Amino acid sequence: MADILIFIDFERGHLYPTLKLADSLRYEGYNVCYAGPIDPNSRDLIRKRGFDYHYIFEDVYPNGYNGEDVLEAHYDSLLSGSLDNLLKHLAPKLVLFSSFMSLEGLIFYYMYDIKLAIYFTFYLLNLEEEERTVEERLLGLSLIRFMKLSGNEPQRLLKLAKAKNQSLASFEDIIAPLSTMPRLMLCPRALKIGRENENENEIYLSLGILESDNSNTFLIEDFPHKTRKIIYVSMGSMVHKYPENVRKAFQTSLKTMRSPEFSDFQMYISLGGSSIDIWNLDEVPENVTIFRWVPQQEVLKKASIVVTHGGLGTIKECIHHNVPMLVIPMGRDQHDNAKRVVHHRLGLDANIDVLNPELLSLKLLQLENDSHITNCLSQMKRLIKEENESKEGLGLVKKYITNA
Repeated sequence: MADILIFIDFERGHLYPTLKLADSLRYEGYNVCYAGPIDPNSRDLIRKRGFDYHYIFEDVYPNGYNGEDVLEAHYDSLLSGSLDNLLKHLAPKLVLFSSFMSLEGLIFYYMYDIKLAIYFTFYLLNLEEEERTVEERLLGLSLIRFMKLSGNEPQRLLKLAKAKNQSLASFEDIIAPLSTMPRLMLCPRALKIGRENENENEIYLSLGILESDNSNTFLIEDFPHKTRKIIYVSMGSMVHKYPENVRKAFQTSLKTMRSPEFSDFQMYISLGGSSIDIWNLDEVPENVTIFRWVPQQEVLKKASIVVTHGGLGTIKECIHHNVPMLVIPMGRDQHDNAKRVVHHRLGLDANIDVLNPELLSLKLLQLENDSHITNCLSQMKRLIKEENESKEGLGLVKKYITNA
């Protein structure tokens, strides 16, 4: 039995904020469990936190879904009732599903009599598209998934939807329930920009960061040059999605560190789990250390500056540890996140298309000497802490569960 089932997507960075949510709900007395087609490492992380995990679509994705190609069998399995027994066994009062699994959520809506909510690990309003509404973005996310359906899956979904509502006449009608479901925004309200109006269905849950448990396995004090100031460079864990731009960011970092201006710095570059061999990097100077992966928060505790792609998780962790950041966005919501960082004076941004050692050097030295950015980071940390302590959003979730 479970009070709440969290239906997660494939990306590790999207998992972390849900674990904070699950921790908070468990503290309030709810039984929370997970389901999804994720990789073994993510499954282990969930179970290590003390939550049950149910691996679904194992016959379709034996090693976990990697987010690249949704197989027809994935939806065929769901539409054929592969989760019937699991849902009957768990009998959840509420299912929370990732916005990246919005089409799966719609199938849940039409197949099962269970209350649903959709959670987001990013801000809904695209700051580059002022005329595009949140509902249009939701439509776009679902349409992308729908267009990947093949065979008779589209007809089966339409038939399923019409069985519940005979008046449906278009794809927009089919996805309309997404617009009325509660939206759990796993993002700090304080990082929004003024003109971003909130929908009445949005519940903001700024639940802080997932604390590291690697303090005993990665000690900066054990490394050479431990007295130098640290510049930490990470382009996230999805580096394979932007290989050319990521390589340029790494290469430019190496060239920048050869300048005498950085003789008192040590740069740590995380390759996001990838092998150094695939990047064909230039010779690494002695004041740069490259890692396949590092426990990020252990580095942030000591870092003076962070160079990041702009993932929201990393931005929240930089705020938590008061580390100025240079955001070099690669894609997706990272361009928006860069604008938020600059707007709130938490750091600077740079365009990868024009990035060179001279520009990177200028930005890094500016961050090193800007006390206003440090003050703004402290203020933002306080605002987010106040959001966490108010538990306003968590109270709304509890109310929704109670009425489920």
